[in-house]
Amino acid sequence: AAREATWARWTDVAAWPAWNPMCAEAILHGPLAEGAQLELNLVHPRGKGRTFWTRPRVVEVAAPERVAWEAVGPGLTIRTETTLAEEPDGTLLTLTSATTGRFAISMKLMALGDRTLARMYAAMLNALVADMGRVA
Repeated sequence: AAREATWARWTDVAAWPAWNPMCAEAILHGPLAEGAQLELNLVHPRGKGRTFWTRPRVVEVAAPERVAWEAVGPGLTIRTETTLAEEPDGTLLTLTSATTGRFAISMKLMALGDRTLARMYAAMLNALVADMGRVA
């Protein structure tokens, strides 16, 4: 799909539960802008239906190319960034996540390691591709 259409679908956070199997509930408080609060109830890929809440803040918006948010806790910051690039046959959406801080290794070992995040993000992106195909 075109970058603008992909951007519109990806940044319509409230609609995530309709197409995203990893999202049980999503709320964006206010417009998508730096400082806006997100509330995401995400499905843990290893949790057999178990969900967890994360409440990141939007830290960067450069429509329709990039959006980033950060979840911050004691000794821990998780930054998630999405970039969208035009390709000859549609849009390349890249989703990255970085965990930093004193407790980063604990988070990776006990909760959301690289493989677990990769499974979660792959499911999200595959669902987005399928949803964009239905819309087109």
